[in-house]
Amino acid sequence: RLHIPMIYAIDNMHGASYVAGTAIFPHNINLGASFNPELARQAARATILESADLGHHWVFAPVLDLGLNAYWPRFYETYGEDPLVAATLGSAFVHELQTNTEIAPYKVAACGKHFIGYSDPRNGWDRTNALIPDQRLQEFFRPSFQAAIDSGLKSIMINSGEINSEPVHASKAILTDLLRRQMGFKGVAVTDWEDIIRLVRVQKVATNEKEATWMAIDAGVDMAMTPYTTTFCRYVKELVQEGRLTQARIDLSAGRVLQMKDGIGLFENPMPRADRPSRVGDPALRALSIIH
Repeated sequence: RLHIPMIYAIDNMHGASYVAGTAIFPHNINLGASFNPELARQAARATILESADLGHHWVFAPVLDLGLNAYWPRFYETYGEDPLVAATLGSAFVHELQTNTEIAPYKVAACGKHFIGYSDPRNGWDRTNALIPDQRLQEFFRPSFQAAIDSGLKSIMINSGEINSEPVHASKAILTDLLRRQMGFKGVAVTDWEDIIRLVRVQKVATNEKEATWMAIDAGVDMAMTPYTTTFCRYVKELVQEGRLTQARIDLSAGRVLQMKDGIGLFENPMPRADRPSRVGDPALRALSIIH
């Protein structure tokens, strides 16, 4: 009705891995071992050259978590344990992904993940509790995200687990006080897969999904990744009608999403194109991934 374009996001993590025949790069742990931000930049460039024309304008990368816990099953997605390395390579990836002009008229939004402390769970299992003192959170886990934010990062995906037994999706201290006020993030904060529902089913801090929706939005969530239901939309409307959420709060998140869409030119170029198919499977990009 308002001609607002749809935005499609995808996990092109080490090259455009959801497109057949593209250049597949080493995972971040290997790039981190090179200590070379140019390799991270080249990986970002190849990713969007082979996917932006297809409508992949929101890339759920890079992983900015630190590789501290070898038991954690997504260890290989990190740039390693060093905050400076993760900050340097991660910001290089973000800058190339979001400022490349070879994909014009398209632009792409990056999504740094998973804010924050996701990669060091106490038991090693994914999406579980981490015990992280505030000093350690600031000194070790913040720098990679801060560097990406300072490089213009347009979106952030939230840690699915808990920090010191508090679910991050319900933490105003993390999502508003730290992310927005201390770190100066202005972009979109999106949940991970069904993580508002997890506040009820797994973390059990909310009695039902409507209460979980209120907790998440009050904490600072802008967008819900709920692939199988649309109940989030209904609950948000009900919470506004009941006076628990203000229109100003909804406008704030809606405005961030619209600004991201406008910033990457979706209003002017909402549709994919099919006149540059030679970019997909470009031998030069494949050769570059082998050199890595």
